[in-house]
This record gives sequence, structure tokens and C-alpha cells, in this order.
Amino acid sequence: MCRALVRCRSMADQVALQCQHQQKLLRQFFRAILDMGVLEASKRRQEARHQHERQTAQLAAASNLSDLLSRFRTWQVPPSGILSIPEAWEENWASWPFGLHYGRLLLEWLQNLRWHAQPAAPSDTWEVSYLEMMLSFSVAAAVPPLVENVFRPGTYWPLPQAKLQLQHVSLRQVVSCFRAALLQLGKLLGRPIFPCAEIKDVAYLRLLNRTAPNIGLAARPFLPGGGWVALLEQLALSECAVEFLAGVSWS
Repeated sequence: MCRALVRCRSMADQVALQCQHQQKLLRQFFRAILDMGVLEASKRRQEARHQHERQTAQLAAASNLSDLLSRFRTWQVPPSGILSIPEAWEENWASWPFGLHYGRLLLEWLQNLRWHAQPAAPSDTWEVSYLEMMLSFSVAAAVPPLVENVFRPGTYWPLPQAKLQLQHVSLRQVVSCFRAALLQLGKLLGRPIFPCAEIKDVAYLRLLNRTAPNIGLAARPFLPGGGWVALLEQLALSECAVEFLAGVSWS
């Protein structure tokens, strides 16, 4: 009986020690989780501060619409700039909802984008909005922007056709559709198509009378399509951006 009691006490002591050890490990785990949260919050604050400083510098460098458009016209990236996507890939458009012709034109446009190698010099560090990229693509490919067909959800049709059918469309919807096509194409390719992160707002679009937020990218490529800057200027001066875009001759 005494031996049994001794064994039981020994087992109880071992269990108690094991519980104390597990409690210590659990405290260390939760402390590490808290530390990670603090570090993540600090990282986000630092990124937000850097973005604010970058946007402030951009607005200082282009304090009016004329300066901004001039910078766009003269923006250059060396021919050796980073390619957005590989020049060859195995085509598979089975899950692509935007139309094969549109998809191939978008792919061709992406292959003509060039990016500064990172980290770029301050003079080469600018943002770009999806609005600008959409105009560049539509001008280069000679196709109008797409918008989701509200009469057939999940399908897309050209903006002029949507307006003829009296579909209500906002500029934000048109830009969101272009962004959705790019993201879908990235999934199709199985890789990121941009060498940088998205940003929630491109501040310099205030100079073009665009209210926040205007989503874009943290780095600026060379955008093909001669004439898209002039189109952007006309859009900024128009009374209704969507009506203006619907009336453009894209061919």
C-alpha cells in the first residue's frame, strides 16, 4: 500500500511539474503573439508614414495639374527595366470572364510595361493609379473600358454599350473592373504581375478632381499608349468622366 502511495505521489508530482512547464510555455507563446502584434502595428505605422512622406514629396514636385501632366509625359524607365510578366506562358483562358480578345490585349499591354529596379532612386519613386493604367491600356489596345453587365451579372461589356442600354455606371466601377481583370489575369498566370504592393490612395489625383480613395500601386512603370496623358487631362476637365469616356473613339 505504501509503495502504491509513493508511486501515486511521484506521478502526481510529475504531472504538476509538466503542468507548470506547459503553463510557462503557454505564457511565452501568448507573449510572443502580443509582441508580434506590436511589431506589426509599428510596421504599419512606419509604412503609412513613408507613404505620407512620399505623397507629400510628389505633391510638392507637381503642385498643379500642368506640372503633374508634364511629369507623366516625360516619365521614363530604362529599356532594361523589369518585365511585368514572362514573355511566354501556357495559355489557358477557361476561367477568364472578360473575353478572349480583351485578355490577350491586356496581356500584350502588360508585357510592354517597364519598372525601375528596386530600391529605386527618389527621383524614380512615384506611384501610379489604376485609372492611369486603364487609360494607357485602352489607348494602346484601342479598346474601350469594360464594365460589369448589370443585366447579366458576372459578364462584362464595353462602357459605350452599357451607356446605350442606360446602365448607371460610375468611374469608380469602371476602374474597379479594370483592376479586377488584372487581378484575375495574375491568378491565371499563377504569379504576381506587379513588382510592388497596392496602395489605398494615390494622393496626386486630387489635382485631377478625383475624390479619395483612388487605389493604385506603390511604384510607377513606363505606361505605353501615346495620347493617354492628353485623355487624362480631358477627363479631369470634363463635367462627367463616365460620359466623356463613353464618348471617346477608341478604335
